[in-house]
Amino acid sequence: MKLAVLFSLIAVPVFAQTVVRSPSDAAPPDKPLCVDATRGDNYNARPISRHEILARNAIGDMRGVRVATTCIHLDRADTVGLRSFGHCLRLGDDVVVSVLGGRGQTCKVTGIGLKTEDYGTAKFNPD
Repeated sequence: MKLAVLFSLIAVPVFAQTVVRSPSDAAPPDKPLCVDATRGDNYNARPISRHEILARNAIGDMRGVRVATTCIHLDRADTVGLRSFGHCLRLGDDVVVSVLGGRGQTCKVTGIGLKTEDYGTAKFNPD
């Protein structure tokens, strides 16, 4: 009887802790970011420098990641589109940039940053 009571005192709090935890709590904060660029409404992207963009998922993990491109002379007013051939954005995927009243350009992803950035506070750096 004492053993059963002792077991219930130990097992119930441990079980309650495992039920309350969500999968996002169990995942490490440094997991690689997967920007889903299979459809235009799955992500947000904007220029962050003359050759780089900042991209993030529109739903779920919304950390921003810096993406290096072959694009030339990006401007903060440019509209950025991504085309991924797989689920996650990766090297060699297309970056389509359009300029209001001007010519657009199609370029390639040449690098994806490992460090995430805050999408809302990141500033455009023209250097």
